[in-house]
Amino acid sequence: MAPRNSRDALLEKRRRIEAQLKALDARDREQQRKDDTRRKIIIGGLVMAEMESDADLRAAVRRLIEEKAGDKDRDFLAEWLASVASPSLEDAAGSRQAQAPKAAPPVPQETPHTAAREAPAKSSLILPGQGGTADKPPSKPSIILRP
Repeated sequence: MAPRNSRDALLEKRRRIEAQLKALDARDREQQRKDDTRRKIIIGGLVMAEMESDADLRAAVRRLIEEKAGDKDRDFLAEWLASVASPSLEDAAGSRQAQAPKAAPPVPQETPHTAAREAPAKSSLILPGQGGTADKPPSKPSIILRP
């Protein structure tokens, strides 16, 4: 049988290791929660930005909110949904035009000197915490053009 001191020392070591494992598990859960929140923000921002130009997506999101969201969430989203998800006359006309077959747009002829000066613009979604300063990130997603 081991002396009492050795047993107590091992039990104390065991308690410390268990506490460290518990802290690691808590950090892992916290990181998973943060990652999930970040995914929701990114996907939500992309969907919200795309809804401005895609009538089918607006209708799908509206239907999803009406069918799946709780009463509190529907009430919270009602004003935003009315302003974004209700098709205007322009949207309805644009939707009908979008369904008609489109002719391919003409390809502009580039001269070597203009192609070198003008780089094609890329569209980027800027989300909260990106593109702002450390003290004040952007308050809402926005689309900007970057050369």
